[in-house]
Amino acid sequence: MIDQGGARRGGGGTGSAQEVIAGFGPRALPLLLLAGAVVLAVLSWLQPSMFIRTLMPLLFMLPLALVALMQPSLATAGVVLLVALGPTTLLPVGASQATALTKVAGIGVAGLCALRYGLSRQFNGPGLGFLAATALTAALGTPLPGVTLGENVRSLIGGIAPFAFISARYDKRAYRMLTLAVLAGPLASVVISILLAPLGIGNGPIVNGRLDGMVHPANLASLSVTAITAATLELVRGDRSGIIWLGINTLILFGSGARVPLLLTVLFGVSILLLSRTSHFRFGQKLRLTALALPVALIGAAIFGQRIIERSFTDHSGRAGFQASGRDIIWELFIVAISRSPWFGQGVGAGRFAVDIEDVALLGTNAAHNEYLRLAVDFGVIGTGLIFLGFLVWIARETRRMPSGEAVVMRAAGVVLALHSITDNTLIALTMMVRMFWFAVVFDRARNERAARMALSRSSGRWQGARGTA
Repeated sequence: MIDQGGARRGGGGTGSAQEVIAGFGPRALPLLLLAGAVVLAVLSWLQPSMFIRTLMPLLFMLPLALVALMQPSLATAGVVLLVALGPTTLLPVGASQATALTKVAGIGVAGLCALRYGLSRQFNGPGLGFLAATALTAALGTPLPGVTLGENVRSLIGGIAPFAFISARYDKRAYRMLTLAVLAGPLASVVISILLAPLGIGNGPIVNGRLDGMVHPANLASLSVTAITAATLELVRGDRSGIIWLGINTLILFGSGARVPLLLTVLFGVSILLLSRTSHFRFGQKLRLTALALPVALIGAAIFGQRIIERSFTDHSGRAGFQASGRDIIWELFIVAISRSPWFGQGVGAGRFAVDIEDVALLGTNAAHNEYLRLAVDFGVIGTGLIFLGFLVWIARETRRMPSGEAVVMRAAGVVLALHSITDNTLIALTMMVRMFWFAVVFDRARNERAARMALSRSSGRWQGARGTA
């Protein structure tokens, strides 16, 4: 008989050395690569040469690509945080290029997760609806003059990017880390803006009396809304740290001065208190949460309330009256643009060019600030309906696999997105990457938990049957 114990003892030195090397690879190497990437990033900012500023970002991508290959979950969390940290400010390229790179990176990390952990079985209704709408407008729509094929392709990639997260599965061990990236994003944005302001990077944490962190106040508000819904779900599931994240992100939302997101968040909170009930979230917990929420709301109102009221009921010249920030003007122009091809639209990306910027020079933007109007210009009423239907079927189908109390939170979050889209460009914004990512991770976790419950139920049934036979 071979003495395997002796063989193990004899080879102990080599085996332990191999274990050290194997342990060094997956654990320490990503950290070393990230450290190298940070050094390259700092050099790219310090070196005055335009050549160096162009070369260093390319070198900066190499270690990040290796980290992404080795640790897809870590790379995914990094992309989610990058959205909150403002790629248009941090990346040494133009704003449109930074936005495009971030969306491509989102598609990339979703692809890596799919390769590592498998394709998701979620019904990707939004993605399918978007592709079907694109095909219909290409075949039956009326192209908007001046919109090139390149613009169509660019808008197609940008529009489909957030939905790539739905088609991937994720590491079960990384759910907490991935959720933390969503919860901590708004706070990280504000903190980093404070640290970088003395270096002249970014606009500082507050612009025109509104908290913006490393992004625009509207984008910070959108990130905060997603973080609040995520914290609420974790709280309903029994994680009490969700209370802390609820307070932090509620104050950030107040500071952003975004009126509709704040109103929708209040309605979301009230609906969860009334309709959601789990073993961790009963009347007593709801009462304590309400008692904790009131001081936070009062603090936010005391610090930021006056500024929100001024923005809502006073224009820049001091005249009184409700202020829609120019939305009433831009919406009329988009309705006129939709009438040119109302059923099948004018091509993906047409909404970016439907209104001449000279016609809205006083507003400073030709963005629709209404996702349904923008989509109707691109895809027409039929295409917009397909995308909306895709969202509806996706959320309805996936929430059926969740406990009822948690399903209420996710359905309410879907309603918040639908209503928020009336006053902002939600789908086309970078922040949609974070929102779709959070939905996808939550539904992926719900599927795994349901499979585990069913497996436990089957094994318990077999055990009971075995006892009865015995």
